[in-house]
Amino acid sequence: MGLDPQAKILIVDDFELMRTMLKRALGAIGFSNFAEAADISVADQLMMEATEAKRPFSIVFLDWNLPGGTGYDLLVKWRSNSKLDSVSVVMVTSESDREKVQAALKAGANDYICKPISIDKLKEKLEGLRSGSAQSA
Repeated sequence: MGLDPQAKILIVDDFELMRTMLKRALGAIGFSNFAEAADISVADQLMMEATEAKRPFSIVFLDWNLPGGTGYDLLVKWRSNSKLDSVSVVMVTSESDREKVQAALKAGANDYICKPISIDKLKEKLEGLRSGSAQSA
């Protein structure tokens, strides 16, 4: 694949089942270094702690609808912090609204993936992150 299997991955989704399914799918691809959050404040805290410890996340899978706000709002906040420029953010959403997807990409999301997520689609998205090409459902 080309991506480091020890890359730090943050999974942000308010549904535990979704976080578990995403971890299993990523595990099947070879990844094993996960952190997870169920809401905006915990996700932001984990991101800031990892960044301050100089062990930033490589990839974040960020749900759109979360307790405390939206993943979009968190994306905008993170993209305003130059210390987080190297973090790839993939919006994970059941939202297929083209305007929302385009807004997230314009705000700095590296890609997006619509639920439900298949292992093949996940592999494709991760390859896109590695090669720098992305942004298809």
